[in-house]
Amino acid sequence: QTIELEASDMLLGADELTQLQNKLECLEAEVETTRTENEQVNAVLATRVTELEHLLQSSQETIAQLEDDHRCTLEERSGKIRQLEEELSLMVGQVEASASEVLRVEEEV
Repeated sequence: QTIELEASDMLLGADELTQLQNKLECLEAEVETTRTENEQVNAVLATRVTELEHLLQSSQETIAQLEDDHRCTLEERSGKIRQLEEELSLMVGQVEASASEVLRVEEEV
């Protein structure tokens, strides 16, 4: 009877071991599936990061070009303003000279 119990326990132990082995195989398969999925996600993320880096670089170049264009436009406008100020100053000088001449002629008359 003891031998039968031991044999029965051994069979139960063997069944439990088989179940544990089956669970382990399932878990290993899940781990492998998860690993494969992670690798795929990492590949997609790496591609996205590269795309974003290129977009960032392009954006920085565009910003630099716009800043340069803006600076050039400001310099052009400043130059035109200086030129107009000089022309206006000359005109004011001419008007003042003409006014002085008119006053002088009036005094003579």
